Amino acid sequence: MNQSPKKPASPTPVESGAALGSSTGLSRSKAEGVQAGGAPLAPAYAAMLGCNPADFQVDLDRHFTNSPDLLCIADTSGRFIRLNPQWEKVLGFPLAELEGRPFLEFMHPEDQQPTVKAVSNLLAQKEVLKFLNRYRCRDGTYRWLEWNSFPAGNFIYAVARDVTEQKRAERSEEHTSELQSLTNL
Repeated sequence: MNQSPKKPASPTPVESGAALGSSTGLSRSKAEGVQAGGAPLAPAYAAMLGCNPADFQVDLDRHFTNSPDLLCIADTSGRFIRLNPQWEKVLGFPLAELEGRPFLEFMHPEDQQPTVKAVSNLLAQKEVLKFLNRYRCRDGTYRWLEWNSFPAGNFIYAVARDVTEQKRAERSEEHTSELQSLTNL
């Protein structure tokens, strides 16, 4: 469990030109072994801070589990590897139904192409900041998520915020402005 994700010897499906969301070759048990914060760094940071590495790892896991943001570790072929419990609260799906599945399966169709483009930037080891897309909830509605994503080899470490209410308020303001401009004619 204390090993970082290593770049596979063969290219991922996205690198080899396969469609985003195809099989990664990662087994479920390997995917579960990925730890938040890059586990091999935990002992080094713990030593630097003068604390026990096991305690430090527990603290990292606690941070991952209790964050109010949606935390995500995915691979560059487009599969969720590890998600924090906030995903369940926002989308309504149990984590077991999300982890290991292609994230495009949960995305609004209009947002899939821009997301594939964002992943290509991550494949080029470029950060993707303030990226917006919509994810389908278990009840069939969609939530707007704003992402900050950071590449690390064949892995993506990302933080998302649910900005649905903010988007609704913006749309309401736009609608009000349109109505006001029509009544001023």
